[in-house]
Amino acid sequence: MRTFLILISLMQLMFAQEWRTFNNETSPLPENEVRSITIDKNGNKWFATPNYLTKFDGANWTTLSTVDSVILPNIQQIVHEVVDTTGFLWIGTTSGISKITLLDQLIFWPHYRENNSALLSNRVLSVAIDEKHVKWFGTNKGLSAFDGQKWESFTLQNYLYHNVIQAIGLASNGWKYLGTLGGGVSRLKSDGLDAVTSASPYDNIWSGLLSDTVNAVFIDSADVQWFGTKNGLSIHIGEETKKNWTIYTTDEGLVNNFITVIREDANGVKWIGTRAGVSRFDGKSWINFTAENGLAGNFVNDIAIDPDGSIWFATTNGLSWFDNKTVGIKASSPSPLIAKTLTIKSYPNPFNAKISIEVMVEAPGIHEISVYNLLGHKIRTLLKSQVSFGQHLLKWNGQNDFGQDQPSGIYFIRIQSESALSMIRVVMLK
Repeated sequence: MRTFLILISLMQLMFAQEWRTFNNETSPLPENEVRSITIDKNGNKWFATPNYLTKFDGANWTTLSTVDSVILPNIQQIVHEVVDTTGFLWIGTTSGISKITLLDQLIFWPHYRENNSALLSNRVLSVAIDEKHVKWFGTNKGLSAFDGQKWESFTLQNYLYHNVIQAIGLASNGWKYLGTLGGGVSRLKSDGLDAVTSASPYDNIWSGLLSDTVNAVFIDSADVQWFGTKNGLSIHIGEETKKNWTIYTTDEGLVNNFITVIREDANGVKWIGTRAGVSRFDGKSWINFTAENGLAGNFVNDIAIDPDGSIWFATTNGLSWFDNKTVGIKASSPSPLIAKTLTIKSYPNPFNAKISIEVMVEAPGIHEISVYNLLGHKIRTLLKSQVSFGQHLLKWNGQNDFGQDQPSGIYFIRIQSESALSMIRVVMLK
């Protein structure tokens, strides 16, 4: 117990840095429910609340209201774009899209709506801009893309596997990953709007997704895919749907399983917002933050990394700023999940009473082999020890760690070492 208390004290000391809270009582912030944050090329912070867009330059606050119609009401997300040194804001709302040119005198463009453009729906839930400056808008009726001149639409009828697009992640190799409300992830590959592939799905039956409700999609600096679901965090490497998945839930240290946003700081550390706090994950260890130790509120809508390394958190109870000056924590690599040195096979699959599991280990070390159910709960640890190089054979009898028989259904067998991971899907039929 004493060792545990000392560890907790050291962790608190490492993060006993500066927090600041901004709400409508302590600052000019007009509303406490902050939904989105973006930082422009000059370092100005832009905060979206349901009915206001507020700029903060570090000293002065400027607020635009939806009442005067320069921006549309019920803002969902703002994204910053730079074209030839000129900055723009694209603002997704439930009434359409607003655009602002960031010059000394702000320029407000005509709004994009269903009645004056090819936007699929005025209810815009997510916004992303790719390296070719194509704007991607996730709506409740599908995906709309706009390259500044022409529009393209992607729906359940022609491309997608689900129409409600609530999160968009863009990879450097052209893949677009679309998190949906109940349909898993649809992925498209495009080169501008001239060449777009048909969609292929990630769902929680055929992949390592913990849920088909995907609230957050983030593609990190190594093109590793991070999916925040209502049941936890699913991470995928590469393009093959059924391989190279790993999952994290509260069992591994996540503060809450309902994930809302994922971001990466300059050191490759991930910051994961949930409806019950924020988790900091360096690839090996977790540190959690809640309203008890700095956050303005536990329900986190967005996270933004400031160019100076500090971090902004948008919550339903105001803004939090964290200086992120940690003591004694080394910068991690962008993703320790990149190395793929583990091979795992199973047979028979589907199985009835017992399944054999073959594992090929290319680098000796501590390995854990576990079984997870569809909810992302670890039900059985088959092995957790030092493993030598070579092939190893294990068996699972369909029981949990307490010797209780598990029901028929889909399970995931995961093997993970310090630098590698792999996961396979198995089906138990009784």
